[in-house]
Amino acid sequence: MTEPSIYLLQAKANEESAKMSQKEFPEWAIIMYFYAALHLINDYALEVNQIDILKVDEDSKTSQHYLRRGYVKSISNYINCQDLQASYNFLFNESLLARYLVNKNDILECSAREYYGQYTDKDFLQISDKLEKIKIRLEQARKKYKADESRKN
Repeated sequence: MTEPSIYLLQAKANEESAKMSQKEFPEWAIIMYFYAALHLINDYALEVNQIDILKVDEDSKTSQHYLRRGYVKSISNYINCQDLQASYNFLFNESLLARYLVNKNDILECSAREYYGQYTDKDFLQISDKLEKIKIRLEQARKKYKADESRKN
């Protein structure tokens, strides 16, 4: 069996940090859940030899987040499951709100710690469920990719 990639190890560390931070640092828990998802996407891209798709040229005006969101959309289309894209975008938007106090839908009128400090265990369960959905869909994409590759050979 092969060693887990650095991306998978980082995703697991981020998820663990998110779970441990929910009570004292809820805004950082939100951010860590998103970065766990980001590294799971990178892990998938590495495994299917598509990691270069996520590289940005230094003179490019395109952000890595923009490229990755497009890549997530392409995976969603590949497996015909839009909930992968929806879950990733949800975590992305929540992380923007936690980091910048603004995202495409909301502007906070309090600190992110105060806002996310109101989250209950049930709210955080819904957040972690988004990450679990991403894991399930990426596993589905892996299986499809392997089946497609074996048909080619």
